[in-house]
Amino acid sequence: MNAKRITDRSFFTCKAEELAPKLLGKILCHKDHDGFVIKCRIRVTEAYPTDDIVNDAVRAAISGKKTSQLGEGGRIYVKSSRGSCRFDIVAGQQNDRESVLIRGLDAYAEGPFIASDALNITPMLDGIDLLSLESDVWLEDDGTTVKMNPPTVRVGLSESQDRLLRFSAKSFTFK
Repeated sequence: MNAKRITDRSFFTCKAEELAPKLLGKILCHKDHDGFVIKCRIRVTEAYPTDDIVNDAVRAAISGKKTSQLGEGGRIYVKSSRGSCRFDIVAGQQNDRESVLIRGLDAYAEGPFIASDALNITPMLDGIDLLSLESDVWLEDDGTTVKMNPPTVRVGLSESQDRLLRFSAKSFTFK
């Protein structure tokens, strides 16, 4: 089956806890400045809902700062940290302050910085709309079915140990 670009905004405008498992098995694509397209299948995600104290947008709002996490679902939020960057896909409606961290891609070791490096995601891509036909980053669905592991707590976040917001694929069935 051929992969099809996801162009329906409603795919992304749900809560982060709903979007995170829906992203598993989807293909993230990035066309670099030379026209080469990098494609990676999403294997691990973590949800950052509005009511989460470790959500970057919530902390930014408290301090009065703006962030691309405030955009409408389907945008990329890039955060620089420790000389590298991580990226989330924004969930929900404008100003919902929710997103899903892309934590693992198929064939790569797990880690948000590894996912960014694999797809060459840089801070210049912050706020880019995955649904824009002019976007160099987009999401595809090739009909792959995902068998999920049970949800777990997110990695390294003591504040969220009681919430099951980390989702991972156990296996993929390709069409």
